[in-house]
Amino acid sequence: QVVALGVIYNIHKGKRIMILDGGMGTMIQERRLEEEHFRGEEFKDHTHSLKGNNDLLSITQSDVIYNIHKEYLLAGADIIETNTFSSTCIAQADYGLGHLVRERVSGAVCRITLRSPIRSCKRYVAGAVGPTNKTLSVSPSVERPDFRNVTFDELAETIFDTANAKAALFAIDKLFEESYEPRPIFISGTIVDRSGRTLSGQTGEAFVISVSHAKPLCIGLNCAIGKCTTAHVLCYPNAGLPNTFGGYDETPELTASHLKDFATDGLVNLVGGCCGTTPAHIRAIAEKVKHCHPRVPPTDVFQDYMLLAGLEPFRIGPYTNFVNIGERCNVAGSRKFAKLIMSGNYEEALSIAKTQVEMGAQVLDINMDEGMLEGPAAMARFCCLISSEPDIARVPLCIDSSNFEVIKAGLKCCQGKCIVNSISLKEGEEEFLQRATTVRRYGAAVVVMAFDEEGYTETERKFVDICSRAYRLLVTQVGFDPNDIIFDPNILTIGTGMEEHSEYAINFIRATRLIKELLPGARISGGLSNLSFSFRGMEVIREAMHGAFLYHAIKDGMDMGIVNAGSLPVYDDIDKELLLMCENLIWNKDPEATEKLLLYAQSCAKGGKKVVQTDEWREGTVEERLEYGLIKVIKSARVMKKAVAHLIPFMEKEREAMLLASGSVEEIDPYQGTIVLATVKGDVHDIGKNIVGVVLGCNNFRVIDLGVMIPCDRILREAIDCKADIIGLSDTHTHHDLSTRYFLAPSSVLLSLQCSQLLDENVKEEFFEETTEEYEDIRQDHYDSLKERRFLSLAQAREKGLHVDWLSQTRPVCPQFLGTRVFEGYDLRRLVDYIDWKPFFDVWQLRGKYPNRGYPKIFKDKTIIHLTKTLRLEPKSQIWTNQTKGQISTGLTSIAHVSCPKYVSSSY
Repeated sequence: QVVALGVIYNIHKGKRIMILDGGMGTMIQERRLEEEHFRGEEFKDHTHSLKGNNDLLSITQSDVIYNIHKEYLLAGADIIETNTFSSTCIAQADYGLGHLVRERVSGAVCRITLRSPIRSCKRYVAGAVGPTNKTLSVSPSVERPDFRNVTFDELAETIFDTANAKAALFAIDKLFEESYEPRPIFISGTIVDRSGRTLSGQTGEAFVISVSHAKPLCIGLNCAIGKCTTAHVLCYPNAGLPNTFGGYDETPELTASHLKDFATDGLVNLVGGCCGTTPAHIRAIAEKVKHCHPRVPPTDVFQDYMLLAGLEPFRIGPYTNFVNIGERCNVAGSRKFAKLIMSGNYEEALSIAKTQVEMGAQVLDINMDEGMLEGPAAMARFCCLISSEPDIARVPLCIDSSNFEVIKAGLKCCQGKCIVNSISLKEGEEEFLQRATTVRRYGAAVVVMAFDEEGYTETERKFVDICSRAYRLLVTQVGFDPNDIIFDPNILTIGTGMEEHSEYAINFIRATRLIKELLPGARISGGLSNLSFSFRGMEVIREAMHGAFLYHAIKDGMDMGIVNAGSLPVYDDIDKELLLMCENLIWNKDPEATEKLLLYAQSCAKGGKKVVQTDEWREGTVEERLEYGLIKVIKSARVMKKAVAHLIPFMEKEREAMLLASGSVEEIDPYQGTIVLATVKGDVHDIGKNIVGVVLGCNNFRVIDLGVMIPCDRILREAIDCKADIIGLSDTHTHHDLSTRYFLAPSSVLLSLQCSQLLDENVKEEFFEETTEEYEDIRQDHYDSLKERRFLSLAQAREKGLHVDWLSQTRPVCPQFLGTRVFEGYDLRRLVDYIDWKPFFDVWQLRGKYPNRGYPKIFKDKTIIHLTKTLRLEPKSQIWTNQTKGQISTGLTSIAHVSCPKYVSSSY
């Protein structure tokens, strides 16, 4: 959740621990509102069910929301959160109300806020942005791990995981720059279990690093406990864990005592409540912590550190050894990788990335710069695939391209804190500042190449001048943390036989020393393979040169480099004769060093010393090989799915042989059975169901996923149509509300086993008996716990039910007409000035620069009909606006999608 606030003086001055309000949804549920309350008058004829759309109540039941805010303020809350937890286009689309978010819901929230008592006291309003049911970090399809059902740009408004959080922060920062005065930002995430990781697998510290570029005033965890950071700490937990019905049983006193422990230890600055908390909880919390001193955030804990993150944090500090940036995932630097990418074999290309990490790469460089490759799409696809492999995704990525669009495509797919390689001053300061601002907004560190408007340089003084100029611009104008700046003074090729190249290595090392002295916080990197390019094909020579060069460059301040992880020799292990020749070449001490190295390669070198992967494990017993395979290979659901897919043809052949032997001619179905999955109406959370679907798919079930907010009649209809064997629901009430033909699996793994039992004629009856007996006990225990509650009789309940007199009370609205209505007599030529012709000219490949936005100009004294005649097309198409439908003789039938800025849209 991200919140933008007005200035909170008490936090800034550290006077006391501030109090946030409690759960809005909890308080709304206590009102027991029905469908008609959510609909109100305005939405009484809306096509979707609206019950559960709490944000809509700001429009239809504003008094309810106002009173909840008032109760929290009276309970002692310093900050109240707006009722906008699901006020995003994505979340509201499930209710068919995505179009209302910007104006209607936001406007209603503002009106309620203006009515609230905060105007007469020093209280504050937090604009709340909650999660959706879509994520950038996890694919909803096991067969397509690179697929995402939402884009970064679509999610640049809300949070689900860290990647979604970065999208929200991106949007907020852009909003502050373009429209609004900046407000302090609060960021909170959720740790899902004792592993200390988020749902997408990131550690708490990596999460903090990944969002720190937003410079939040407060950071912490809701639905969990606080997390230490250099910012102020926010902690607003649930009222305990939810019970079997989704309720919360923790008392105000107990919740408050937990938070008091944190407050007493000086760990928090702002406390409140999340799910299940009420004004009573907030009142108890405020009372408990009122005499506790707030946490004093440290100011210099990470002052000298560069902080990066993949799924895990990576700190580069004063005593960090040289950082290896793995180079082999580069289409320009690895023939094998390029061949795999160009042929579309991305999954095999992942093995190269994995090998780089296994061999010691602490950061992984990704480069897709190839003339015949669609760079942005290739970068996005490969980065999404990496996120599906925890062994690779644990390290930060270095998004490497000379095309800034490719860099942006990669940044949109990374939930951690990356490095961008690179930007430079070669296109001037304006372009440099624009790109640097974008990189900072995505939350990445940046490599700056030592180029300027005059091109690249060869002298150490010029290196330093360019880097100093870039450093000043980044720090003073863009707001970069100096620790997030990496300079690359260009490792250029030596040993070419050309005298002017002989000082390149020396200039780099000397420039490194000067830059580190003059520009505090900045790091130095370089592409090591460039140094020895003259000796390509002679790996022994190249590796020795790299080892010798790094030995000296690291001593003078080189922090990291793009290298082939695993192939760097230890300096002291290099053959002494070879080492001497390499150092003479690096330091330009011997004009014949190149010739001597070539002679050495011909006479002495037999091949490079490399760290290689061996297949010794294949010599073990079956048990040992299985153990190795399970540990090193089966690490994702996608691998399991591929294994199942490999086995299916063998299973089909075996079954076919059995059927032939028995004389049967029935169609062969390779699946165990068909399962319909659905998130029930009223629930928009999708991730649990997605995980279940992946596991079932891996265990050879045909899975039909209906999505979220699915009503029961559609679930039943789909199950009948596809002849489903099993229906899977996201409904924790199955113990009590469904018949005995159900079960609730304790985990997704056991679910697949139980489904198999369910479809096995030999064991299913026994399974039914055990399940029925077990759940009857559960049901009875639940009913026993309700005995002290007061229930109405059946007659009383029926009396209080909804009774509609359809004849007198309700008069359904009669439509004004049935069928199709055609509007004629409109002069559609008035639309010409509002049509974006770019798609039309793109489709018909019309090129050239013209006065009208770079495309052929449509003059006012001509009509679109002239284009029709020129192209000799049939005038048959129709054009739509937001109000009318009419005929237009343009002949542009079904060739482009055209947007009209002053209308909703128009399509040909």
